[in-house]
Amino acid sequence: MIGGFHETAVTDDHRDLVSQHLAAINGQLGANHGAYTVEKAFTQVVAGQYIHLHLTAGGQQVSALFFQPLGNAPATLEKVEQGHTEARNPNWFEFNDLFIKSLFS
Repeated sequence: MIGGFHETAVTDDHRDLVSQHLAAINGQLGANHGAYTVEKAFTQVVAGQYIHLHLTAGGQQVSALFFQPLGNAPATLEKVEQGHTEARNPNWFEFNDLFIKSLFS
């Protein structure tokens, strides 16, 4: 569905995505978890698809954002955050920062 993020059922594709990016997720967190459990999944259709996942490992809650481009290109890990954060497009932060700066310049 086009528009904002929508919650979707967790699938093996989501679990595989996390497994494929395990080292990068750990690297961004400074962690050394052997695996993460996917608790929730959210998707947003753009020119491709953003996939926002709520993960847990060792009592730690993590949110990971991936981008899956159109075609057969592999998904990329865009951002990892501590806690189960709201699913949002990463470009929102850049736009919001520019808008706020424009108000004060």
